Amino acid sequence: VSQSRYYLWVETHHEVVSKIAEEMCKDQPTGKVEEIRAAHGLGGLYELGELLTDEFEELHREHEWDGDFFDTIDEWLNEKLY
Repeated sequence: VSQSRYYLWVETHHEVVSKIAEEMCKDQPTGKVEEIRAAHGLGGLYELGELLTDEFEELHREHEWDGDFFDTIDEWLNEKLY
């Protein structure tokens, strides 16, 4: 893995984990986050974070981001998690 691919993965992972943590901080978490937490605990959420990061990176492997990364990942995560 090249250094630039690694940094892209880390940036994506940060956004994924931030979204999962945001949901977990709610009084009543919902969607995939709560489903995974209830069935598999925190370890399941760690795995969910890695799986979603890998999936997003694979889908956008050839994409050159020009300011649309945050909108794109936010929309994608909303589709995946709710």
